[in-house]
Formats: sequence, structure tokens, C-alpha cells
Amino acid sequence: MDPAALARGTGALVHYRKPGRPGELIFGAVDDPRAALYGTDLASFGYRSTLAVRVPRGDEPLFRAYFTEVAALAGRPVI
Repeated sequence: MDPAALARGTGALVHYRKPGRPGELIFGAVDDPRAALYGTDLASFGYRSTLAVRVPRGDEPLFRAYFTEVAALAGRPVI
């Protein structure tokens, strides 16, 4: 499948609720194709799913790097 087509309506975010605690990896559907692919504002999600994945703060740059590559292929921004 074309990565740009797959990423068109997708958003992702590592959301940290409390300092010093791992964050939640959130994937969801966004209605606005100009919304950031990674670092998506929670209000932009039309639907979202929090996976049972916890992300330590030190690992967040790995997710950001991956989604930056996907966003570049899809022509979408990253926050």
C-alpha cells in the first residue's frame, strides 16, 4: 500500500500525563489532511485508540524520527 495514502487520515501522539511517568502511544483518525501526522493535537482526532504501549520519555525521539520520515512521504507536517 502507498504510505502517503495510508498516512492521509492518520494521526499519532505520545501523550504524557504525569512528569516522570511513561507516556501513552495514541493512534487515531483525523479529518483534516493538514493536521500533523505526529504530535497531533488531541482535539484533532475524530477517533483515537490508546494502545497498551507505554513510552519512556527517552524513547520519544525514536517515534518522532520514524513518524517524521512517514510524514515526509505523505506530505504531512510533524509538530
